[in-house]
Amino acid sequence: LWGKYQGSYPRSYYEAAVQAGRILVSGKKVDSSYKIKGGDELTHTVHRHEPAVGLDNSASLSSFSTGQIGSETPPIHIIHEDDSLLVVDKPSTLPIHPCGGYNYNSMFEILHHWKPDLYGSGKLFT
Repeated sequence: LWGKYQGSYPRSYYEAAVQAGRILVSGKKVDSSYKIKGGDELTHTVHRHEPAVGLDNSASLSSFSTGQIGSETPPIHIIHEDDSLLVVDKPSTLPIHPCGGYNYNSMFEILHHWKPDLYGSGKLFT
């Protein structure tokens, strides 16, 4: 079923994923010959790495998000900040918000980790 409707990978990938337990039916490991029934819930667990984002040499997103850099030092250049305006010089490879393959490597996530009270919970553009 996965190979027919989700077709991103060859059938052999889906068969191996079912055998390895990366594809579950209603939270349970099944054989690849299992026939899907009404009410079954399919779950496909994958491990993906986010694409790299170019930053200057003084910081990295991974060290920033794990707290190795002080909260006063985001891995982007702050040009100006006041109560109503934030101006940053960001790399062109850094997306503004989580999208596509980017969940953590985005301007929104950097600002959220830097000042969650100001830029958390969708407050980037309010």
